[in-house]
Amino acid sequence: MNRLEEYRDLLLCSPQFCEDIHPTIRILPVYLQPASAGTGQWLDDDLSEEMEVDDSVPANAEFGVRLAGDSMSPRFADGQIVWARRAENAENGEIVLCVLNDQGYCKKLYRNERGVFLLSLNPKYDPIPIKETDEFRIMGRVVG
Repeated sequence: MNRLEEYRDLLLCSPQFCEDIHPTIRILPVYLQPASAGTGQWLDDDLSEEMEVDDSVPANAEFGVRLAGDSMSPRFADGQIVWARRAENAENGEIVLCVLNDQGYCKKLYRNERGVFLLSLNPKYDPIPIKETDEFRIMGRVVG
């Protein structure tokens, strides 16, 4: 019985076991204004609510945004919170949260010899070209 008690104590002290019992809780901002997973969503404020998140949210996430629309399905659904890391630029093919002419989007960034485009994962939506005269900025890279 003593030996069994020793093993029990060792198991309770192991990081693997403790991690399962006590998940890491973090507080992240989730912006109230949704980003469009469709044809564009007016971004008129930067109000956010604090949300308690656990280990199911990627460790490198810094903020969340709810999606409005189905252009990023099947990977992301209407109303889902996407988690992002703040960034001002992104690599070709990365999914970003961005602002194009005061409209907020969650899209795949695509560059080729013809220019820069915002792509939907849902094939029913056409690519959105980004022109030189457009106001465009990346707010973050989607991490989950």
